[in-house]
Amino acid sequence: MMRRMSHYLLLTTGGTIGSTLQNGVIDVHQKQPLALLQAYEARYKHTHTFEWVPLLDRLSETFTPIEWERIISYIQACDTACYDAIILTHGTDTLSFTAVALSYFFHHLPLPIILVSSYAALDAPHSNALANFHAAVEVGRQKIATGVLVAYQNPHESFVTIFYGAHLLSSLPLSSIFLDIQAPFARFENDRFTFNCIATQAVLQHTLKPQFHGRILYIKPFPGISYEGYDLEAYDALLHDVYHSGTCDTQALIPFLEKASVLQKPVFIAPMARLAAYYQTTHTLLEHHVHPVYNQSIEAIYVKLVLLFGQIDDINRIKRYLETPLSFEVVV
Repeated sequence: MMRRMSHYLLLTTGGTIGSTLQNGVIDVHQKQPLALLQAYEARYKHTHTFEWVPLLDRLSETFTPIEWERIISYIQACDTACYDAIILTHGTDTLSFTAVALSYFFHHLPLPIILVSSYAALDAPHSNALANFHAAVEVGRQKIATGVLVAYQNPHESFVTIFYGAHLLSSLPLSSIFLDIQAPFARFENDRFTFNCIATQAVLQHTLKPQFHGRILYIKPFPGISYEGYDLEAYDALLHDVYHSGTCDTQALIPFLEKASVLQKPVFIAPMARLAAYYQTTHTLLEHHVHPVYNQSIEAIYVKLVLLFGQIDDINRIKRYLETPLSFEVVV
């Protein structure tokens, strides 16, 4: 049976999928996206058309919120009705942050935006670049979903996982494995999709601007942490991570929280799960005027805070936005 020809907007930004390996150095190469398209055509013999726009040409570890703004603004200016899907190539290091940033603005878009990465350069024998790219193309051709998705094949798996953009966690350390905060949306294998977890919660259609100007100090706890070197005055708010059980060293943190209170700097504690019982250290922490953020990834919370503090002054409005899904970032 002949497959339907589809038309895609291909936005490339660099990353490993846009890199080559030369003399032990992996770096972006401006012709690599063309090589990706040629390799895809050679393997899959497709009849699709791609409109290629080299939007950025950088490794994703150098991305800042300015890059999120540039990508979002470009897509907003496009006539998306011309395409079956938008495919965005991206590096793996900051993939989850860009995915959630786009999710906040394109959840209601009537076509999919699929982010595609790879854990090795295209010409490496174990690269997952083509598998991920093929899955992204099929998302658009088979029209399985709209909004922002990520197509990624984890090492040693025979299938490509399809994640909601707002669910993706950063890759595990010392690996190239990506996980979902809940359960992945779908898997793609043998040109077929199998659906695992379809989110259905209501999502707010907001009027926020793609301006990620908030200055957020993010601190991750570790044994023996000292807060003496942190300058709160340079930031709008503090986002403090916790251990998996929703705890941290409150004895060390409380003096810092008191300083934040004097400076009128809001403190957000995350990611927290809504539970019937918490450890005593967590109860002590919650008694010190902090704002817990529940059932979202730290990536989703950080991006949302950078977005909100860049354009809203009212802390109560910010708290309401944090509790309200802009995509599927709040899991149940």
